[in-house]
Amino acid sequence: MSWRNTRMVLEYKGQEGIEIEKNVQPEELSGNLKEKYHTLIEHYDEVHIEKVYVLGKKTSHEFYCYKGNVLTKFKA
Repeated sequence: MSWRNTRMVLEYKGQEGIEIEKNVQPEELSGNLKEKYHTLIEHYDEVHIEKVYVLGKKTSHEFYCYKGNVLTKFKA
């Protein structure tokens, strides 16, 4: 889904309901999230970040880390 020049993903998970995920750039992070990114980028070739919105829950972030062709996912 695209809205105001921003790409978002809409997911439905049975247990958690509807999630909206938006790609974010490292410079958009603050505090401990920025520190986590800098720690991860030292160990992985690429790190992609998504901000995750779920109705009734606190906003979270997902870090998709790639080393070679292997993906490791972290939630924060």
